[in-house]
Amino acid sequence: MTIVEFDGIVPKIDPSVIILEGCTILGRVEIGPDTVIYPGTIIRGDTAKVKIGSKVVIQDGVMINSSAGNICKIGDNSLIAFGSILHGTVVGSNCVIGIRSILMPGTKVKDNSMIGAMSYVLRGTVPEGKVYVGIPAVEKRDMRDKDHNMWDLGKKTFRDIALKYKSSS
Repeated sequence: MTIVEFDGIVPKIDPSVIILEGCTILGRVEIGPDTVIYPGTIIRGDTAKVKIGSKVVIQDGVMINSSAGNICKIGDNSLIAFGSILHGTVVGSNCVIGIRSILMPGTKVKDNSMIGAMSYVLRGTVPEGKVYVGIPAVEKRDMRDKDHNMWDLGKKTFRDIALKYKSSS
């Protein structure tokens, strides 16, 4: 893992955060308690701040960065899946960003919402409790209890795996 000071600012990372090998975290970044970050993730707070809440699971190969004039924020208890790109966007709490999804600057995903795998959110706001999919992403349906249950299990599984990695290193 590489933690980089940028413009005199060192990332602020809660001591309970698990960061696996091969990650780079740079500049104006704050990461809340009990968050897990998997290998290959890059988090850059060079043009504006990046703030990641508590109990967030960030899977392998994710790119999170601010953009000029757009902070990047991820709310508590969210899951950012493999290979996703969050570029100057705001993601609420209890959200799922599916595998290889892209969220462009200024977009917002409200609480309890999901972006389907390989979706592209070009602009605007995803309302609370909605599922958006596609290129460009459009509303598909409301979130269901079974969606929340499935993703809660996924977050627990990936948190448990990270704890095993940490204890074996």
